[in-house]
Amino acid sequence: MNIFFANSALQILLLDLILTEEKINNGLLILKKNKHDMNQFNSCIKKLKKNRSIKVIKSPDNIIVFYLLSFITIFFKKIILGDIKSVYYQLAIRFINKKKVIFYDDGFSSILILNLLKENKNISILNGMQNASYLKKILFSIFFIKYKNIKINRFMFYSIFPEKSIGNIKKISLNENIITDVRKNNSIFLGGKYVDIKILSFNDYCDAINKAQKISNEKLVYIPHRSESPEFLKKLKLNIPTLDINIIESPIEAYLIQHKWLPNNVFSIYSTALFTVGNLLPSSKVYFKKININLIPSHYQDSITSLYNFLNSSNRYISY
Repeated sequence: MNIFFANSALQILLLDLILTEEKINNGLLILKKNKHDMNQFNSCIKKLKKNRSIKVIKSPDNIIVFYLLSFITIFFKKIILGDIKSVYYQLAIRFINKKKVIFYDDGFSSILILNLLKENKNISILNGMQNASYLKKILFSIFFIKYKNIKINRFMFYSIFPEKSIGNIKKISLNENIITDVRKNNSIFLGGKYVDIKILSFNDYCDAINKAQKISNEKLVYIPHRSESPEFLKKLKLNIPTLDINIIESPIEAYLIQHKWLPNNVFSIYSTALFTVGNLLPSSKVYFKKININLIPSHYQDSITSLYNFLNSSNRYISY
């Protein structure tokens, strides 16, 4: 038996590819419990389960849950996890032979991880521990969990970002293509929780969307991130009445393929989907919005800087 962890619908799509590559046909899938994600999760789980025996359990991010899991995971043949920086995942695998563990992409932050792997460096600190309370740090010490200077070069890592497989870094590709009966029209703006996590003010976010509308000079369809609340979307619509908001129930990559929709332009502040959609739709123009790194909360700066360096290194992506 094997055990897998996923936090997003895109991760389930990637997990499907990894299981095929690793020739794994059974296991237990632990999903991060989130009411906003379940419609997207369900559409991807159906594909994941095809010709496989997989049991799905929904679990909250809770230290006690992962502490208990750490005593169980030693009995599994393979453990596949989607966020190498997660303090919970590091807790879950603390007793395991590292050769049994496979990590894979957790969004754009993988670019930073890939750079660390190539340079044989460690993760300086795990997610959530930068501003953790003294009590929480004591708790992790009691559990014998290291949250600073984490060695990662012993793990296998599957990613969509590298040009090719190198050592323990294995390349995977969302290689489906839109071929016939394509609907080529409109532009899309891929939303995100930039305002909620204080990377942008609400007014600056609206300005970025309005600028995208001017550049595209056509109908702009706003596709929200799964974490954007109905209240936020309502506020956005009130401030930009011309914005067409389209809530989808599958990852954007799968949605565009399913509907054979080829948007003329793809906009976002920054997003993993800029890369994945850009690869799927080579004729679409892909735009990202450069923001002042110094205004970003310090614990996001390294990952976002790595992403912008990645986007700037290719003519495929246009800064606007």
